Amino acid sequence: MNVLMVGVGGQGVLTCADIMARSAMESGFDVKVSEVHGMAQRGGSVYSHVRYSKRVDSPLIMQGEADVVMAFERVESLRFAHYIKPDGLFLVNNQRMDPVTVSSGLAKYPDDVFERLKRLPQRVQIVDGEKMAADPALRRSVNFLLLGALAGHTPDLTPDVWEKMISEAFAKKPAVLKTVLKVFRQGLNAKN
Repeated sequence: MNVLMVGVGGQGVLTCADIMARSAMESGFDVKVSEVHGMAQRGGSVYSHVRYSKRVDSPLIMQGEADVVMAFERVESLRFAHYIKPDGLFLVNNQRMDPVTVSSGLAKYPDDVFERLKRLPQRVQIVDGEKMAADPALRRSVNFLLLGALAGHTPDLTPDVWEKMISEAFAKKPAVLKTVLKVFRQGLNAKN
């Protein structure tokens, strides 16, 4: 399984990649992860390649080989669309978070992201992170809504394994863990 997680700094891309990698390892798979976070402060592009199988030789997903492009920020799905397989899945947060190039005036944010995605041959599942982000108590957990939705597309990684790895990651923060697991389960049960 090849999953490319993309977003901007502050959205929890690297946290989710780590939890996915741990879930795959716990399930007995060989796992490789590669990440780029050169501008990991808020607004900079962040992405992580997560690959698992019986044997994985390289951490990098080649163009046209991603089973899933999981976009924590909607325009990032278009920026990385060349990585997805013809029968792949775009898992896209509907939330807008302007990248540095837009907030600095160097680029314009496209108004037609979802229309452009729908013209592509791949499947598209939109996750309503925008609604969740409106709730101050849940704003910082939107990434786990996406992670739960992803878990619904990884039958070889059971929900119990995902939840175990999430629980280990937040063992020292029980209040955060409770919220994160609740949000993860909402994503897992999300239908598109």
